[in-house]
Amino acid sequence: MAIRLNDIAQACEVDISTVSRALRNDPRVRENTRELIRQTAAKMRYAPNLAARNLVAGTTKTLWLLSPDLKNQIEQEPAQFLSERLSREGYDLMIVLYHNDPAAFRRLLMRLTQHVADGAFIIPAGIAYDASEYASLKKNKYPLVFIDRNVELKGGVTVTTDNGAAAAELVAKCIEGGADKFVILFEKNNSAGYERLQGAEKALSRKKIPCLILNRPEKTDASFLKSGRTAILSSTSTAACVFYEHHKQLFSANPPVAGIFDQWRDRTESFAGIYLCRQDFRGIAEKAADIMLERLKGEKTESGLYHIPAQEFISLKQP
Repeated sequence: MAIRLNDIAQACEVDISTVSRALRNDPRVRENTRELIRQTAAKMRYAPNLAARNLVAGTTKTLWLLSPDLKNQIEQEPAQFLSERLSREGYDLMIVLYHNDPAAFRRLLMRLTQHVADGAFIIPAGIAYDASEYASLKKNKYPLVFIDRNVELKGGVTVTTDNGAAAAELVAKCIEGGADKFVILFEKNNSAGYERLQGAEKALSRKKIPCLILNRPEKTDASFLKSGRTAILSSTSTAACVFYEHHKQLFSANPPVAGIFDQWRDRTESFAGIYLCRQDFRGIAEKAADIMLERLKGEKTESGLYHIPAQEFISLKQP
């Protein structure tokens, strides 16, 4: 049977309000009385009802980060930096995975409507891109901040890399490496990939350099690759390497260069040059945390996209 405040009050021969104040360390209760009540509560193994306490206080001091998984830097590093930043403000960050499962994602959003957390950061994937899924939370003005990928939610806010500018800089690096044509493999089914595609296209159009935009790395126009030096732009080294493997006979005389984001996880010897754009995940997390904290305080923040400049560009290998 659960121990109640009334049980402790009877054991200490005080009223319930005194017990409640003493357990909150209220200085209005004399120190010897507070100590007696704390010791009695411990002996009786009293466990406070945190849900009820949070309801009264109007806050849980907890925030969620909903992520499809923790496989990549874009999930791992924002989680680390958000936790560090929010801890300094007295908030705990709960990492909650929805595994790109629609049923799991909807179940978690339903829990948020029950105010198990004061607000939520979301890294969208799959169903999490659908703005209609957030209708109940939006109706209740629940604080949400999207990270890396944008959701077309009216009044929503997303913090991401300045992907267009970053892709344009990768184009410039690859041209310095001798590229005279480009194969672009940025995925178009999320906002980050689409912004990268747009940035690369604009940069190449200004320089009048030809490019192929592909949905899959396995297929291309072989004649496009036969002469000159090709640059392969993609979000990951895996996509660049898959493209190379499917067309390596065409690159035997002149190996390609590659421009990607964050990490090179594959072998490098097939490429003449490799250029990396490292995103500023700490900057993204800090900005997302600032916006969330402002909204929790009732301060108005502008909706829309917040773009954080890339952290650095690295030449991993040069021709």
